[in-house]
Amino acid sequence: YIHIAHAANDITLYKMFGLDYYDAILLSGEYQVDQIRTLEKLRNIPEKDLECVGIPYLDEMKKRLDAYDKKAKSKNTDKSKGENAEKTVLLAPSWGDNGILKKYGSKFIDELVATGYNIVIRPHPQSFTSEKEMIEALQQKYPESDKLSWNRDNDNFDILYKSDIMISDFSGVIFDYTLVFDKPVIYVPPEFDKSQYDAAWVDEELWTYGILPQIGKELSEEDFPNIKNVIDSCIDSEEYKSGRDKAREETWMYIGKGAVKTVDFIESKLTKEKQADPDADTPKDVALAN
Repeated sequence: YIHIAHAANDITLYKMFGLDYYDAILLSGEYQVDQIRTLEKLRNIPEKDLECVGIPYLDEMKKRLDAYDKKAKSKNTDKSKGENAEKTVLLAPSWGDNGILKKYGSKFIDELVATGYNIVIRPHPQSFTSEKEMIEALQQKYPESDKLSWNRDNDNFDILYKSDIMISDFSGVIFDYTLVFDKPVIYVPPEFDKSQYDAAWVDEELWTYGILPQIGKELSEEDFPNIKNVIDSCIDSEEYKSGRDKAREETWMYIGKGAVKTVDFIESKLTKEKQADPDADTPKDVALAN
């Protein structure tokens, strides 16, 4: 059984013991190898085959980005550096008690609207079910206009492409945005209980916690009245640009080669099995978990 990691962050952010009995895990960064080896030693379980292959789904997103019309991309870049009203801010929160909309609601949206920027609110899909009353109340209070819109596209690519900055919380989309689109984020500091996860066994700080301050700015309520300047400084920050480069280097190995390296790994395992027992039937099924 082979597991392919499906996010560009800590491999210890799986439910406890969830990866223990796979034969192999395909990873995206060397730090994830260290995390798995640490868990194996702590639990006295056999070592798995670990191979860094990159992240195939991010490769596909990057190919799509590269294929976009270069002229349109240039215009979008100009927009991000143009007049205030032309900047687009994407508010993309998670759902639940620690999500931005649940935690701050109108208090924060009012400040965003006051910036004069184009504001796009894209709630987590689960919010429309689990937080239906809250979302409906906010949509009624902040109806669609030429400066504010609500986004429910199944495919988030277009809005990630068009926006200049993302404001989010503890969501994996932060890494899609920073690694592929190379744009800054403002994030609400995560309140994360790791007691249910493999991370509870590891003393070292989560890679995600360590990298977040390097790729974007932590948001606090004290920033609300000054959110326009915070947005501008993040968009123009060379420090966060360097942080995104560092994050990409550490957590997205073999950019553009993820699918090929994944298939190469599987084929190498099948070949070794055949060589070990030439008379055995070639396995008809390869079990992948993502």
